[in-house]
Amino acid sequence: MKKWLLAAGLGLAMVTSAQAADKIAIVNMGNLFQQVAQKTGVSNTLENEFKGRAAELQKMETDLQSKMQRLQSMKAGSDRTKLEKDVMSQRQTFAQKSAGF
Repeated sequence: MKKWLLAAGLGLAMVTSAQAADKIAIVNMGNLFQQVAQKTGVSNTLENEFKGRAAELQKMETDLQSKMQRLQSMKAGSDRTKLEKDVMSQRQTFAQKSAGF
């Protein structure tokens, strides 16, 4: 009886491993290339759409950095306070635009 159960168990184990080896995948290359082309088109569209905004934010960032350097080298005075206010307003604008980006 034990031999029958052992033989049946081994037989089931061999059948399941043999079934797993029979699975074959078929790839439709035409469909695959079409989907890849669509995705690259979407990525190009998104890149073109956000390119202007990204360039504007980079320009604002470099402008703010140069103003901060000028501000650090300036002594106290009316020009410095005016530049500080300008830098603060530009920082707020930059933060709003970058959050929306």
